[in-house]
Amino acid sequence: MVQIHIESLSNPEARRFKVGLPISSETVAYENTNSAKRSRLATKIFGFPWTQSVTVGTDFVDVVKQDWVEWEVLAQPLAGLIKEHVQMVLDDGALAVEENPKLDLKPLVSEPVIGNGGLSDPLAQKIIEILDSQINPSVAMHGGQIRLVGFKDFKAYIQMEGGCQGCASSKATLKQGVEASIKSALPEVEDVIDVTDHATGINPYYR
Repeated sequence: MVQIHIESLSNPEARRFKVGLPISSETVAYENTNSAKRSRLATKIFGFPWTQSVTVGTDFVDVVKQDWVEWEVLAQPLAGLIKEHVQMVLDDGALAVEENPKLDLKPLVSEPVIGNGGLSDPLAQKIIEILDSQINPSVAMHGGQIRLVGFKDFKAYIQMEGGCQGCASSKATLKQGVEASIKSALPEVEDVIDVTDHATGINPYYR
């Protein structure tokens, strides 16, 4: 069983959550949601609006919170979230936990696929707004992110990252979540196409 021990740090807005087993080969500090896409656990924590920064270390997680919420409210639920996440990874059959996996940041879709005004097209901008406001807050809880990488001939090309890349539920996420939300708000969008290379996903939420 995973055990979490909470320690105070010099910064009163920070706490260290000692995991008691290795969770990473290195220590990485994440200052925002975009940088945290490398780590499923950090992405989950950034899903809460009170998160200021997250550092995932070799056997610990340091969290700095906003000053408008107290640790008396957050500490134990956050410890439970971290415990549940690590235990889930182990129960899924992983030989080791790696919360800071190496990322291949090479884009899967090149600029030439973008046409008809590209991502600056007003319709494309509306799609990005839907992803940011309706879709990504939910998939962030699973360590994922979905980006619009192309828009051409009223077709939206999306790319799944983090926990969504290679996830067994990616098709359901596309049809029931992304495509349904976009087409409901923007009927003029004819199709939503997933161009993700799911075979290369290094940390899918569901294998």
